[in-house]
Amino acid sequence: MGSILSGRHRTTSRGVVEQARPLDLRGLKRIGFIQPGRRTSGVMQWKMRGEPVGAVELVVDLRDPNFPFAEARLEGAAPDSPRQRIKLTSTPCRFGGRRYYFACPHTGRRCEVLYSRGGGAFASRQAHRLVYQVQSEGDLGRRRRAVERSKERALGLKGNRRPRGDNRKRLTAIWRACETAYLEGFSSESVRRFGFDIS
Repeated sequence: MGSILSGRHRTTSRGVVEQARPLDLRGLKRIGFIQPGRRTSGVMQWKMRGEPVGAVELVVDLRDPNFPFAEARLEGAAPDSPRQRIKLTSTPCRFGGRRYYFACPHTGRRCEVLYSRGGGAFASRQAHRLVYQVQSEGDLGRRRRAVERSKERALGLKGNRRPRGDNRKRLTAIWRACETAYLEGFSSESVRRFGFDIS
């Protein structure tokens, strides 16, 4: 319920996107599920750090251009449980072909990604009231992530090219500044919450 004083309507979050199972049409296209005029079926796995963390049985039927749809059943569901049918819509692309979208089963909203939360039905992020991790973080969490990102860039970690010369000095200075900002924020938060200064 919105605050009467602020006049803003706020919706309570029920979780974060990063903990839900995504069904992404762009990813499905890359692995061959989106083939106009055809019906494709198979199993798609979700992985974390290279290890399987779940799977979904999928059917994508694009044989009738007026009624395209997908059907999904999560791994672990009873063999006789029905698949969830999800309507698809499409728009023509500028240079030929069509671009497909899910129609959220709860809101009808057109979207490229649906999510299953806690093993439930797929729906849009808005229908599940999911937020991105960054939206649920406080100032201290954002500062910590800034430290991690700047460190990765300065040291050439996680796919970043290892910097050289003046660029390395510049990126290292940014990393140190982010660390200082984080430590200052951590100290302020310690005083505010626990009444002691760690600086």
